[in-house]
Amino acid sequence: MDMRRYFTVGALCLILVCSLIGCDVQGGLLGILGGEQEGDQFGSVIGTDQDGNYIIQIEDGTFVVDDSEIIGGVNGDYVIIGGNGAKPNISITVVDPLAQVDAYEVTDFEVIEKPSDYVKITVAGMGEIVVRLYENFAPETVSNFKRLVEQDFYDGLVFHRIIQNFMIQGGGFDRYGEQKKTDAIKGEFAENGYKDNTLKHVRGVISMARTMVPDSATSQFFICDADSPHLDGSYAAFGVVVAGMETVDAIAAVDTDGNDAPLSDVVIESVEFVQPLKSK
Repeated sequence: MDMRRYFTVGALCLILVCSLIGCDVQGGLLGILGGEQEGDQFGSVIGTDQDGNYIIQIEDGTFVVDDSEIIGGVNGDYVIIGGNGAKPNISITVVDPLAQVDAYEVTDFEVIEKPSDYVKITVAGMGEIVVRLYENFAPETVSNFKRLVEQDFYDGLVFHRIIQNFMIQGGGFDRYGEQKKTDAIKGEFAENGYKDNTLKHVRGVISMARTMVPDSATSQFFICDADSPHLDGSYAAFGVVVAGMETVDAIAAVDTDGNDAPLSDVVIESVEFVQPLKSK
């Protein structure tokens, strides 16, 4: 089976469970492993390099595996031979990230101090939303978002523009209508010359809001309440809601005025880094 098909535009980002023991990123993979064992590390396929090799991210760094090192697999589980010295077996499971939309419960996550690829948005009186960030689609966008989370930038800001069956937008204004400013970043989307972001604007995807200027996104984001393919290639999608879509729907259903502003404040109490308590 040819795994290249998993890296087409339609497949989007891939995630995996990567079972291995001992990894020296510079010197190759050390040790031999079969099945999940104590000491295993977990990682993700984060993309391909210019030669089509698979780039695998683990806590200690990244390593690269090419097609010639894939030796077989059953039902999505593949065995790869990799490394420069002793060659371990690495079992991975490939999953479409959009299949992860609302796949968890909010209670499946715990708050942590250090930055991670998961954030929890707590909305006053509404509930919580957990988002999985995908740096391989939009690295500068994700880096900027994480930086703002570390600074508690979003705490106390509001969702100021809400259109049911389209999206909810926030992260730029406080409850008094004062804009909280920060630096603009590059627009990582196809119409701006950035071809690596193939994440589609389907229900549950988070993306960056901007003006008509391509490189004008700062802190404002929106979460799609429904599939919005007309946005594909025009805005920098950078993550997926993996838990709490009921909160997104509740926000989308609030009463608004003629300018799509909610009649009552929808306040972001906090945005925090979290991690899943279990894999799914």
